Amino acid sequence: MANLEDFKRAFVEIKLPDDDLEIARKNLVAADIRMRAENYPMDANMNYRNFIDNQTSKLYYFGQVQPFTFSTLCLAQFIKAWKKESSNRRRNA
Repeated sequence: MANLEDFKRAFVEIKLPDDDLEIARKNLVAADIRMRAENYPMDANMNYRNFIDNQTSKLYYFGQVQPFTFSTLCLAQFIKAWKKESSNRRRNA
């Protein structure tokens, strides 16, 4: 037979299910999304969308110089390589 102490302990130790916001946060972890994207090849719809986006961009800028797209990831890789090369030059000098 349960008593008041058992009830208090069960009440304190209860694990409530996550609410919708917490479930969304867990589903949108950047590392998980990146891992999924790297492990799943593009399907037919994604290939089509990529092709059409490229074609649209080419037609939109036909006869013009396309603007340079800036990638922060590429910039970070460039700076890392630049620092590495700079340190190699100092060591070899």
